[in-house]
Formats: sequence, structure tokens, C-alpha cells
Amino acid sequence: MLNACNDSINKANSSDVANTKIDDAISCSPRGLSVSDSVVYMQGGGSDFQLTRTNSLHYKGEIPTGMVWIQGGEFSMGSINPVGMLEGGHEPMNDARPVHRVIVKDFIMDATEVTNKQFAAFVKATG
Repeated sequence: MLNACNDSINKANSSDVANTKIDDAISCSPRGLSVSDSVVYMQGGGSDFQLTRTNSLHYKGEIPTGMVWIQGGEFSMGSINPVGMLEGGHEPMNDARPVHRVIVKDFIMDATEVTNKQFAAFVKATG
């Protein structure tokens, strides 16, 4: 269990880490979950998460040169309201609770990154 976190020494598959964390109610923090949070997870907390689904419809528009199409999809976001978490759970996060489905539409974006200087030049040139 101690090797479940992905760090520079122990590389782990993210799905293995997620399954280990849910199945064994641990956290990637030195303290792990509090007793009350462990009980919540053991009693089905986190079961609202569903598999990510990619969009079945594909982008039909023309993709400009230098751009790439990113396929959208639907995924579970958020968490149950933690009872006594010391890592991250103590801050109000109303947009992250409860677990809810998020839909991201397909989109296109630059194939390469744009620096702030390049973007500033673009804004200046195009208004």
C-alpha cells in the first residue's frame, strides 16, 4: 500500500493507483485518510463515479492548418463531502461536490504551444 502513490522513485499506473486508493481507502499523503473518511469510503463513498465516455459524434468542421481536433467526452468530477480530511478536503469546494457528470464538447486547438509574447503580438495585430 505504501507504494501506491506515484513519485519519482515508485512509478505506478494511474488506474492501479486509483483502484488501490478506492479499494483500500488510502490517500497519497503521509497521514492517509482519517478514520471517519475511511469509513465513508468503505461504505460506498466514491461509488457515484462512472466510466469516462468519449463523444460518439466527431467534429465535422474544417480543421485549420496548425490546429488539432480534441475529442470531447463525459466524465465524473468531484468528490463526496469529506468528514475529516486534512489534505484538500478542509477547503470549501462547492463546485467540486458532490460527484457530478461534466460534458466537454469537441474542440480544436493549436498543435504547438503559444508563448505570452506571441499571443501579445497576435492581440496587438488583430485588436
